[in-house]
Amino acid sequence: MRAVVCNTFAPLDRLAIEHRPDLVPGPGQVVIEVDAAGANFVDALLVQGLYQIKPRLPFTPGMEVAGTVRAVGDDVDTVVAGDRVVGMSLFGGYASQVVLPARAATPIPGALTAGQAAGLVQSYATMLFALTRRTTIREGEWVVVLGAGGGIGLATVDLAKALGAQVVACASSASKIAAADGAGADATIAYDDESIDLKLAIREVTGGGADVVVDPIGGPKADAAFRALGWWGAIW
Repeated sequence: MRAVVCNTFAPLDRLAIEHRPDLVPGPGQVVIEVDAAGANFVDALLVQGLYQIKPRLPFTPGMEVAGTVRAVGDDVDTVVAGDRVVGMSLFGGYASQVVLPARAATPIPGALTAGQAAGLVQSYATMLFALTRRTTIREGEWVVVLGAGGGIGLATVDLAKALGAQVVACASSASKIAAADGAGADATIAYDDESIDLKLAIREVTGGGADVVVDPIGGPKADAAFRALGWWGAIW
């Protein structure tokens, strides 16, 4: 098997590709032949030593994987070799094989490609929890999404629309605005346009103020969005 390996905390171009022995599952484990792996901002932070936790070196980054079950260990009856699955691994995803607990390998519905499955675990699971457990989205409410062109932002736009909200997608570039528009946003705001006052723009689009603001980026845009909240509004 091949694996991307971080031997020292350094910029991304210092990562190495190494050949290693094929993996063997232990009891309760499965080996997945990786067809696609999710690429997340946190992976880039980890390999540079900039995240709040520092893995023991050397390590293989990559948290989300999708592929085909290659082998199963003893006491595994939830999947069999040949099944298409998606799973979450703290590390190890940027490799041709990864070993996971069988309980972490979820069958992929037939309509999803491996690439789609690998890219939805972290962003969609995070935001589904946020929008249904940490807050409640009611049909017709205005949800403002900052950083709407990123992975978390696009998942928020998609899920908020599915929950019946009206969504204002705010992003920094034309390409990101286009991506959010394609995900179903009802309105968009390019907040790096110096002629736009973000607070006033949100209030105008929403007819008085946002019900919920989702802010995965922080910084000065958070203050403007906070000031654009309506009565009893919430920011996350």
